[in-house]
Amino acid sequence: MHERKHITVATLVVVILALGLFLTWFTWNLTSRKLSEDALEQAILVARSINPERLQSLKGNKADLNSPDYLRIKDQLTQIRQAYRACRFLYLMGRKSDGTVFFFVDSQPQDSKDYAPPGLIYEEVSNEYLYVFDTGKQCTVGPIKDRWGTLITSLVPIYAYETNELIAVLGLDITARDWNKKIILQCLLPAGLTIFIMLLIIFLFILNRDRKIIKMQYDKKHQIATELQQTLQHVKRLQGILPICVKCKKIRDDKGYWNRIESYISEHSEADFSHGICPECAKKLYPDYIDDDK
Repeated sequence: MHERKHITVATLVVVILALGLFLTWFTWNLTSRKLSEDALEQAILVARSINPERLQSLKGNKADLNSPDYLRIKDQLTQIRQAYRACRFLYLMGRKSDGTVFFFVDSQPQDSKDYAPPGLIYEEVSNEYLYVFDTGKQCTVGPIKDRWGTLITSLVPIYAYETNELIAVLGLDITARDWNKKIILQCLLPAGLTIFIMLLIIFLFILNRDRKIIKMQYDKKHQIATELQQTLQHVKRLQGILPICVKCKKIRDDKGYWNRIESYISEHSEADFSHGICPECAKKLYPDYIDDDK
């Protein structure tokens, strides 16, 4: 019976754990998808704010540093990055005829260690980035690790007004650590609820087990006490000082009556008497039948 209960509790814990893991996994994926959609939507808004004509005037090298169009776009990206706190990096990339990916503009100040000057080759460019250049499809990719860290990136292509030619891709980066932190915070509720329910079941099981153990111990002690009481009811002891006659050996009871010693003992104990005669009395009572030599 106890073994069956243990199996039932273990099965229940496993089922709850499985449901909790599924719910946590579902929450993780749902939150990740929502964050991807939100980041991509933000990147789309930023890309739409970029003037393609200004972008087309850039050469993609250090000569752009003195270009008013470069300075205007850089200032625009810097302000957007500062306003969007989740954004770690915001930049525009181009692609040369030989397939090399380079940076047009980024939002970091020139004295920053993360600054990417115009024309800097993106040597670690991933296939996900190249996919956007090849297909022109916007998407959120990552985590991708490069010299700037481990990042989740929303990529949006920017096209020329007249020719509809892809001239740049906007990248909006969020650090994987911040990204995962937001997801974990959303997963705390289902994970915490699962752990709480499991601990509650285990606690109730232990509490019920201890209650049964205590009851068994109580019942055993009660049984022992009952048996002891029953035993004491069958055992009567003579105790205290008994007034006894020095001559006839009668005993005085609590009411002042003198009783024969066998009557008193029989009344106050479970002892029974069988009558006999000792050798000394036998000599006195039956001297003719007792041999003194024996």
